[in-house]
Amino acid sequence: MIFKGKEVDISTLKTLNYDELNDLCFDIRNEIIKAVSINGGHLSSNLGAVELEVALMRFFSFPKDKLLIDVGHQAYTYKLLTGRDLSTLRKKDGISGFLKRSESIYDVLEGGHSSTSLSASLGIALSRDLNKEDYEVVTLIGDASILNGMALEALNDIGQKDNKIIIILNDNNMSVSKTVGALHNSLDATSFYHEFGLDYIGPINGHDIQEIENALSIAKSNKRSIVVHVLTEKGKGYIYSENDEIGLYHGIAPFKVKTGLPRFEGNSLSYSSLFSSLVYFALENDKKVVCINPAMVLGSGLSDTFASFKDRCFDVGIAEEHAITLAAGFALNDYHPIISIYSTFLQRGFDQVSHDIARMNLKSLFLIDRSGLIGEDGDTHVGIFDEAFLLNTPNTTVVVPSSKETGEVLFKHGLSSTKPYFIRYPKGNCFIENKDVDFAFGSWRKLL
Repeated sequence: MIFKGKEVDISTLKTLNYDELNDLCFDIRNEIIKAVSINGGHLSSNLGAVELEVALMRFFSFPKDKLLIDVGHQAYTYKLLTGRDLSTLRKKDGISGFLKRSESIYDVLEGGHSSTSLSASLGIALSRDLNKEDYEVVTLIGDASILNGMALEALNDIGQKDNKIIIILNDNNMSVSKTVGALHNSLDATSFYHEFGLDYIGPINGHDIQEIENALSIAKSNKRSIVVHVLTEKGKGYIYSENDEIGLYHGIAPFKVKTGLPRFEGNSLSYSSLFSSLVYFALENDKKVVCINPAMVLGSGLSDTFASFKDRCFDVGIAEEHAITLAAGFALNDYHPIISIYSTFLQRGFDQVSHDIARMNLKSLFLIDRSGLIGEDGDTHVGIFDEAFLLNTPNTTVVVPSSKETGEVLFKHGLSSTKPYFIRYPKGNCFIENKDVDFAFGSWRKLL
């Protein structure tokens, strides 16, 4: 990272005073905005964590100390200060949009799915103590991720062990959009963490480096695992992302910095848009249809649908397993659930698909967005594994539309089916045949 004509990295951070650090954070934000505006990527989450990551890197001794960043889509500051150039962000042979162990010795944990960092941190802490080594294990995790079932399982285990971890809770009151769930209201209650056997500091200002460092000093001297609760503003430093409450600037395609508008505008119809419109129509015409989505409402184009049918649309947050068995409950009570989910996240609900949906042969329509190869997002987000496990699961029907028109027919088949029905579709735009298409279920279409 070039700052005032000089290269700034972890070793030189400690030589800067707080005024210089604030100037550095300003420059880092501009660098992130510039890179994402050209290459696309995760903008808001990174802009909100700049001071926090600067403070972490000043205070600890990475890579001797271990920093695990949950999901990894707030790690651009970390990448810059560990010697990486964001100009090739998300490009072939360039810098990954997430953490990558092959990219840097500073990248301890790879991730693209949320809530894995606490379990991995405990594994590192346990093995550290078995080896009689001396270093800190620090986990940076968001307020939406820490409420996922896997994270709560890890907290439950961490609290009963003497193997110290420092948990940095980055609380910006957002997931992709607003955080959902009752537990979020307990995040700033000391008693919540004491129930898990953890100590707690906070909440503190996540944009005040000195205040963060004071809290880290207390956490480091603490003998037990401890949570440092840091309040940040998602999207800080860029007016459009600061005012974004629905997640438009969370993960964004290349955009124009002055206006916040996309660099490339097209009139093509995406598969996400096609199926979101079909879901809207289904809810409008059948009171027994419900829609369930785990925290990807905006990405799957369902914002208008959720706003129009609030009583029958359910965003369950980062809880894929719950989403699927929730659908089973609806199906058992004679509703027809539509489960909209990304392919890469459906992997987390495989047991629920097999045990709670397919085994009982329950009517349900799964819309599997982002199926296939997802280039820029890297290998954590490829949508190629659901096909293999679904085709080997009894009672399932798995289909892929070849065009807008076949997608409409397959959706109709799915809604009329009394069995589990899965429609897989890619991130890109539809091929449009511009003619009426109809075919019986199980038949072939001859195109040439």
